[in-house]
This record gives sequence, structure tokens and C-alpha cells, in this order.
Amino acid sequence: MAVLVVSLLVLAGLPCAAQEVHQESKELYSTRMLEVSTPVRQGNKITIRAAASLRGSLTITVEDVEQVALLYTKKAKASSKSRAVDYIDLIAVALENTPDGAGLQMRAPNPPPWKGAEYSMVEAELTLPPDWSVDIDAVYFDLAATGPFTELSNSTSLGRLDVSHVTERLDLSTANRRVNVNDVSGRISVSTTNSTMVAGNVTCLAEAATFRNDGGDILIDGLQGGINARNSYGRIDIVGFEPHGSKSYIRCVSGPILVALTEMADGQLLINNRYEDIELEIPSEISAHVALAVDDGGKIDVSEFNFKTELVEQNRLNLIAGAGGGLISGSVRGKGNIYVRGIEHGE
Repeated sequence: MAVLVVSLLVLAGLPCAAQEVHQESKELYSTRMLEVSTPVRQGNKITIRAAASLRGSLTITVEDVEQVALLYTKKAKASSKSRAVDYIDLIAVALENTPDGAGLQMRAPNPPPWKGAEYSMVEAELTLPPDWSVDIDAVYFDLAATGPFTELSNSTSLGRLDVSHVTERLDLSTANRRVNVNDVSGRISVSTTNSTMVAGNVTCLAEAATFRNDGGDILIDGLQGGINARNSYGRIDIVGFEPHGSKSYIRCVSGPILVALTEMADGQLLINNRYEDIELEIPSEISAHVALAVDDGGKIDVSEFNFKTELVEQNRLNLIAGAGGGLISGSVRGKGNIYVRGIEHGE
């Protein structure tokens, strides 16, 4: 009887189910692909939280389903398999129903036992029904998300962000990592630093979209509505731009600005640069007041559209194109020039 009791106590101290772990490469170990799902009972929002001690990747896709499904692997980099197994056993992944829809938790100790070159991570693939709202707090996770989503928020990230098909609200923020967004509309705020920001097919009619990048490029192809863009030590290229709304602001320091308008019916476009050029392409039949100014040593070059001058000075030029509908203002402080060129449709 005593032997039986001791045996039961020893067994009670063991994990309920050992995880199968294999070696992927030198010092990198992984579980097999794991799967969990939950039916949608109510709501259409998922909240995703990952421990700050975890790194990884999160891929989100949408299918015409009535459940939330997750495929994932747990990984660890360690000097031995036994240490990796210990680290992997400390990671817990849970998918559950919530009053709003669903919740995904990826937990790990804080502070973690791994340090230096060692780490633990989760690689996850999440499938959602269409038109869900997604709220993410996963600092060291790269994100690739393809909707349609109504909303997506990931404002605490330090990973790469690649998001498309958001219809009502997008809030993204990272640092020192690339950001790609495409086919997004509604309330939009995107920021990064020291990397490249690329956006395409952006619609923001109710309020101006915000793009920030300190130390990197902002490249936008296709924008309808208003914008508030600012960066430094990188270029701003906005092509296929149809300004709408009250005001759009584009500001840059020590980087060139290129803005190519497809039309401008109303509103104001204010472009300010320091120590670099502004290049503005406008429809040759545009109707707008245009006010341009440079510092000493700079030049203003206007060509290939019809206009009447209102003010001509050494460093300033005000003119009216067509009936003078909207307002375009461009100014350069420090060394830099302004070039305005009319473009025929189809060029």
C-alpha cells in the first residue's frame, strides 16, 4: 500500500500530457502543429493578448465560417532540448468565447526564465468569420492580416505589420519595422519609425487619415479624402490623390515630397517642407488658388497648365487656375525648390 501511495504521488507531479517536441535547426525546437477552435455564440469582436516575454508571428485570415479557428506551434531557442522543452511547457495558448465574441490569450512567465540569445515564441494562424473587429496587444509579434474586418487595432506593436481590407477603423503603430496597408477606409492612423511605410487604395472621407514616420519613407498609391502626413529624413510620395474635406496637411523635414493629384474639387491642401524640394503634379484643367513660397536661394517652377498670376515676388508666387475652387499651398524653408507641373489625363 505504501509503495502504491508513493507511486501515485510521483505520477501526480508529472504533466498531464507531454508535448511532442522536435528539433527544427541548431538550438531551435518546436512542437507539432496544434489546433483549437470555438463556435461563434455571440458578438463579432476578438481580443488578442500575448505576454511581453513572447515573440512570434500572427496571421489572420477570413473565411465564410461560423467559428474561430487557430493553428499554432510553440517554439523555443535553447542550448539543449531539455531546456527548450522546459520553456515550451511554460507557454499557454487559450482560445475562448467572450461576451463580445472571442478571446485569444498567449501566456508566458514574466519575467521569463530565458535570457540572452534564448527565447520562446508562438507562430499562430487565426481564421475568423467576415467583418469582425480585431483588437491586438502582442508587442513582439509580426502581423499579417487580410480581411474584410470592420476594425483592426494594433497600437502597441514592435513587429512588422501587413494589413488589408479594413472598412471602418484602422489603428496601427510600430517602431523600426516596415508597415504595409492596402484597401482600408474609415478612421485611419498608421505610424512607424526608421523604416518604410507603404499604403494603397486608402479612403478617408469623414476625417483625415494620419500617417507618421520618423526616419523613413511614406509611399501612398491611391488616396481619396483627407490626409495628415508627417515624416523626417525620408521621402513622401502620394500619387493618385483626390483631396476631399476641409484640410489636408503634408509635412516633411530633410526629405523630398511628391504629390500627384488626380482631381481637386474643393478643400485645402497644405504642403510644407524643410531643406528639400516639393514636386506637385496637378490636372492641367484644375480649378484652384495656388500659393507658393521658398526661402532665399530657392526657386519656383510652374509649367504646363493655364493660370493667372495674383502675386509675383522673388520668393513667392500666387496664382489662380481655372475658376479657383480649392486652395493649394506649398512652402519650403531652408534650401529647396518647388516644381508644379500640369498633367493631361492619360499621361
